Amino acid sequence: MFISRYRAMRASVHGLSDKCYWACWFTPEGVDIRLPEDSVNRGKYSEPGDVLFPNYFHLGVAEFPVSKIPTPRSFTDQQGNVKDYELKVEHDPKEENYAHSEVRAFRERLRVTHSGKIPITVKSEFRQLIAEAMVIRVAMSAGRPS
Repeated sequence: MFISRYRAMRASVHGLSDKCYWACWFTPEGVDIRLPEDSVNRGKYSEPGDVLFPNYFHLGVAEFPVSKIPTPRSFTDQQGNVKDYELKVEHDPKEENYAHSEVRAFRERLRVTHSGKIPITVKSEFRQLIAEAMVIRVAMSAGRPS
Protein backbone atom coordinates (compact mmCIF):
# COMPACT_ATOMS: atom_id res chain seq x y z
CA MET A 1 0.00 0.00 0.00
CA PHE A 2 1.24 3.47 -0.83
CA ILE A 3 0.56 6.45 1.40
CA SER A 4 -0.84 8.87 -1.13
CA ARG A 5 -0.48 12.62 -1.21
CA TYR A 6 -4.29 12.79 -0.96
CA ARG A 7 -4.19 10.88 2.30
CA ALA A 8 -1.37 13.12 3.50
CA MET A 9 -3.45 16.22 2.76
CA ARG A 10 -6.49 14.67 4.45
CA ALA A 11 -4.48 13.91 7.59
CA SER A 12 -3.20 17.47 7.66
CA VAL A 13 -6.76 18.81 7.50
CA HIS A 14 -7.63 16.71 10.57
CA GLY A 15 -5.10 18.63 12.69
CA LEU A 16 -2.54 15.86 13.17
CA SER A 17 0.39 18.08 12.24
CA ASP A 18 2.06 18.05 15.65
CA LYS A 19 2.73 14.32 16.16
CA CYS A 20 5.18 11.62 15.12
CA TYR A 21 4.21 7.94 14.80
CA TRP A 22 6.86 5.33 15.41
CA ALA A 23 6.69 1.58 14.67
CA CYS A 24 8.41 -0.18 17.56
CA TRP A 25 8.76 -3.08 19.99
CA PHE A 26 7.31 -2.57 23.44
CA THR A 27 9.28 -4.39 26.14
CA PRO A 28 9.20 -4.29 29.93
CA GLU A 29 12.31 -2.11 29.72
CA GLY A 30 10.53 0.37 27.44
CA VAL A 31 11.17 1.20 23.81
CA ASP A 32 14.40 1.24 21.79
CA ILE A 33 14.89 4.75 20.44
CA ARG A 34 17.80 4.73 18.03
CA LEU A 35 20.04 7.73 17.76
CA PRO A 36 21.46 9.44 15.76
CA GLU A 37 18.61 8.57 13.37
CA ASP A 38 15.23 6.89 13.76
CA SER A 39 12.38 6.59 11.28
CA VAL A 40 8.94 7.96 12.07
CA ASN A 41 5.89 9.12 10.16
CA ARG A 42 4.79 12.72 10.58
CA GLY A 43 1.21 13.05 11.74
CA LYS A 44 0.54 15.94 9.40
CA TYR A 45 1.03 13.51 6.51
CA SER A 46 -0.42 10.25 7.88
CA GLU A 47 -2.38 8.38 10.50
CA PRO A 48 -0.90 6.13 13.23
CA GLY A 49 -1.34 2.76 11.50
CA ASP A 50 0.29 4.00 8.29
CA VAL A 51 3.75 3.67 9.86
CA LEU A 52 3.31 -0.13 9.83
CA PHE A 53 3.13 -0.34 6.01
CA PRO A 54 4.38 -2.27 4.12
CA ASN A 55 6.22 -4.79 6.35
CA TYR A 56 5.86 -3.91 10.03
CA PHE A 57 2.45 -5.25 11.06
CA HIS A 58 4.04 -7.28 13.90
CA LEU A 59 5.08 -4.04 15.64
CA GLY A 60 3.12 -1.55 17.70
CA VAL A 61 2.81 2.18 17.17
CA ALA A 62 3.90 4.82 19.65
CA GLU A 63 3.07 8.49 19.27
CA PHE A 64 4.88 11.52 20.59
CA PRO A 65 4.36 15.23 20.02
CA VAL A 66 6.96 16.96 17.88
CA SER A 67 6.95 19.67 20.54
CA LYS A 68 8.45 17.13 22.98
CA ILE A 69 11.64 16.76 20.95
CA PRO A 70 14.20 17.82 23.56
CA THR A 71 15.75 21.27 23.38
CA PRO A 72 19.45 21.43 22.46
CA ARG A 73 21.94 20.30 25.09
CA SER A 74 25.51 21.40 25.67
CA PHE A 75 28.11 18.83 26.66
CA THR A 76 31.59 19.52 27.99
CA ASP A 77 34.10 16.77 27.27
CA GLN A 78 37.13 15.83 29.44
CA GLN A 79 39.29 18.35 27.61
CA GLY A 80 36.85 21.16 28.42
CA ASN A 81 35.46 21.43 24.87
CA VAL A 82 31.78 22.40 24.79
CA LYS A 83 29.60 21.09 21.96
CA ASP A 84 25.88 21.59 21.37
CA TYR A 85 23.67 18.62 20.45
CA GLU A 86 20.11 18.72 19.18
CA LEU A 87 17.42 16.56 17.61
CA LYS A 88 15.20 17.55 14.69
CA VAL A 89 12.35 15.85 12.88
CA GLU A 90 13.08 16.12 9.17
CA HIS A 91 10.69 15.13 6.41
CA ASP A 92 12.38 12.40 4.33
CA PRO A 93 9.68 11.09 1.96
CA LYS A 94 10.08 7.68 0.38
CA GLU A 95 8.41 6.59 -2.84
CA GLU A 96 6.15 4.20 -0.94
CA ASN A 97 5.69 6.46 2.11
CA TYR A 98 5.36 10.22 1.65
CA ALA A 99 4.97 10.71 5.43
CA HIS A 100 8.37 9.15 6.24
CA SER A 101 10.49 11.41 8.39
CA GLU A 102 13.50 10.91 10.62
CA VAL A 103 14.42 12.08 14.08
CA ARG A 104 18.01 13.13 13.42
CA ALA A 105 20.80 14.21 15.73
CA PHE A 106 23.05 17.22 15.13
CA ARG A 107 26.29 18.31 16.77
CA GLU A 108 27.24 21.94 16.30
CA ARG A 109 24.50 22.14 13.60
CA LEU A 110 26.08 19.31 11.55
CA ARG A 111 24.17 16.08 11.11
CA VAL A 112 25.55 13.15 13.10
CA THR A 113 25.45 9.77 11.34
CA HIS A 114 27.39 7.62 13.82
CA SER A 115 26.14 6.86 17.32
CA GLY A 116 29.63 7.13 18.79
CA LYS A 117 29.70 10.84 17.98
CA ILE A 118 27.05 11.59 20.64
CA PRO A 119 28.00 11.32 24.32
CA ILE A 120 26.14 8.55 26.14
CA THR A 121 24.74 10.99 28.69
CA VAL A 122 23.24 13.17 25.92
CA LYS A 123 21.76 10.14 24.10
CA SER A 124 20.30 8.81 27.34
CA GLU A 125 18.69 12.13 28.22
CA PHE A 126 17.23 12.60 24.72
CA ARG A 127 15.86 9.02 24.72
CA GLN A 128 14.35 9.39 28.18
CA LEU A 129 12.56 12.66 27.35
CA ILE A 130 11.09 11.24 24.14
CA ALA A 131 10.06 7.99 25.85
CA GLU A 132 8.29 9.90 28.63
CA ALA A 133 6.28 11.80 26.01
CA MET A 134 5.19 8.64 24.13
CA VAL A 135 1.80 7.00 24.24
CA ILE A 136 0.86 3.67 22.67
CA ARG A 137 -1.52 4.18 19.75
CA VAL A 138 -1.56 0.63 18.29
CA ALA A 139 -0.80 -2.38 20.50
CA MET A 140 1.82 -4.82 19.31
CA SER A 141 0.63 -8.18 17.96
CA ALA A 142 1.39 -11.15 20.24
CA GLY A 143 4.83 -12.72 19.96
CA ARG A 144 8.05 -11.56 18.40
CA PRO A 145 8.82 -13.25 15.08
CA SER A 146 11.90 -15.46 15.02
